[in-house]
Parts: sequence; structure tokens; C-alpha cells
Amino acid sequence: MLAKRKDFTAAIGSQRPDCVLLDLYMPEFSGFDVLEALRFRQICVPVIVITTHDEPGTTERVHALGASAYLKKLFDRETLLAAIEAAMTHDREP
Repeated sequence: MLAKRKDFTAAIGSQRPDCVLLDLYMPEFSGFDVLEALRFRQICVPVIVITTHDEPGTTERVHALGASAYLKKLFDRETLLAAIEAAMTHDREP
């Protein structure tokens, strides 16, 4: 589990994507783990967290860990595209 998370964050650190869509609950590690690893390694990339398991405090936690947006499944295409555009625009601001 730890090796896969490190591989993922290393890949993002060396070839920074424009935006990351991150599922909060994955089989090997959680989106929280990824956000914490990105923060620890000081990798600044816009991250949009998606989940079907919304719980009290989750929105605040993912934003505190640096996520640009938090979307609850099921969302429509326009909502996703708007979140990506907002995240990428905010990331480019001085």
C-alpha cells in the first residue's frame, strides 16, 4: 500500500498533471492518504476529490488538506467540468 502511494506521488512530482481527479475511498489507500502525501512532499497540483460516501466533516478535511473541490457522486458533466476549470484557474492565479 505505502509503495503504491509513493509511486503515485513520485509520478505527480516528476510529471505534474494539470489536475487530479481523486476518489476518496480506494481499495489500496484513501484519498486522504494521497492528499497528505502531496502536502508532505509540497506538491502543488489542483485536486478534485470525488466520493459516494459523504460524511460530516469530510468537506472541511479535504479542503484543509489542499483539495480544490469536493464532489459527491453522482454529478453531471457540467459540474465536473466547472470544478476542473475553477481548480485550474485558481492554481494559475498569482
